[in-house]
Amino acid sequence: MADLAPDAPIAQAPDIPATLRSALEKSEPAYRALWWPRQDAANLAWVRQLRPQIERYGPAIAENLTAVFQRPLPSTRVCVEVVAYANWAGAYTTFDPDLITMSSLNAEHRGAYGLEQLFHECSHLTMETVDAALKRHATSLGRPLPLDVSHTILFYTVGEAVRRAVPGHVPYAIQFGVWQRGWTKHYEMLKLYWQPYLEGRATMDQPMDGLPGAL
Repeated sequence: MADLAPDAPIAQAPDIPATLRSALEKSEPAYRALWWPRQDAANLAWVRQLRPQIERYGPAIAENLTAVFQRPLPSTRVCVEVVAYANWAGAYTTFDPDLITMSSLNAEHRGAYGLEQLFHECSHLTMETVDAALKRHATSLGRPLPLDVSHTILFYTVGEAVRRAVPGHVPYAIQFGVWQRGWTKHYEMLKLYWQPYLEGRATMDQPMDGLPGAL
């Protein structure tokens, strides 16, 4: 459906299963008449408030993340679909082709938190170096790779990058209690092992020796 023109009928998207197509066709008139005008306006308003933040803070954040993750952000355009509802988390990233989907109505995407979440989602596309190092060090220690450690590194790193760029910003995971969702130990270990790397006091390999064993 994302490839269709805004006014194209659903019938022009042949890969949609018949049952889903039927449900969409039945609901389409009401959605276009009632919901879409409001949701489209909300999406456009969200983009308008985010664009100046990207222009002002984006280059510094991107430079920081490129250095930390040791992999540049995508050099080609990455499509960001701004929608009313994305999923329970408010945003997600899919691959091949790379696509970011973000909710404009999510209360946690207001102000600089929308900026942080955008870079969070984009950073999912740049974690290969970190993931390879985690796997290598876990294997050398003879331990399974800890669950979710890569994602918590992403949360911690992007939050720190935005905090450094945007005056007064509190990282998303702290502001909205992400660390209290079963990741309290991850946060403590990241402060102990990963923070020195972010401050330039360690190489990437040094925290990788500690994190798999500690978690």
